[in-house]
Amino acid sequence: MKKPLPSSFRGRPFSSREAIAAGVGERRLRSPELHRPFHGVRIVLAETITPWQRIRAYQRWMPATQYFSHTTAAIIHGMPLPLSHECSPLVHVGALPGAGLPRANGVVGHRPREQKRLVERAGCRVTSAVDTWCDLATMLDLDDLIAIGDFLITGDEPYSGRPPIATLPELADAVARRAGKRGIRLLKTALKQLRYGSMSRMIYVAADDVLKRASETLHRIRARLRARGAAI
Repeated sequence: MKKPLPSSFRGRPFSSREAIAAGVGERRLRSPELHRPFHGVRIVLAETITPWQRIRAYQRWMPATQYFSHTTAAIIHGMPLPLSHECSPLVHVGALPGAGLPRANGVVGHRPREQKRLVERAGCRVTSAVDTWCDLATMLDLDDLIAIGDFLITGDEPYSGRPPIATLPELADAVARRAGKRGIRLLKTALKQLRYGSMSRMIYVAADDVLKRASETLHRIRARLRARGAAI
């Protein structure tokens, strides 16, 4: 009978070095019960791997020349992403000028031409909320970009009094600096439609995602029933 893994390894990624120090053998580390998202990192496979666990897993061996970007940065900033992006198994990582491009399974590497403003949030090195919003113009459609922009300039200030993450002038300045870059047309269109206090579009995008997932689930159930010869 296998000896249970230390309880401290449950629900979080851990390094091979940690495991060996805790008495876990190298053979156990190669066990199929452990998922290996990145080199030298393990997660118990029986557990659902969340986006945050993937982020923390990569962070364990991320060099100082790299940072989280795009939709991964959006998750760290708490932006309301569409579920298809929020639940993506990919981790987006940027590299500083002159540094090697990130290369690992499940990692999308980026080397931007323009200078990025980096901040620390939740213990992660990440592109600023403003730069992240601009980067998302290369991945999201207009409605999603507007919803996230509304969130950035509103936050929950109308309810808690806490200031939002960004201001409309900050977003406008960032868009102006992106002239000629990929996604600039979408950014300009979205910028014109941003409104402080506008929660309806965020709710709409969230509801639309829920309905799409419910529809996909229904189609899968029907397909399974047909495969079993049931009349639908």
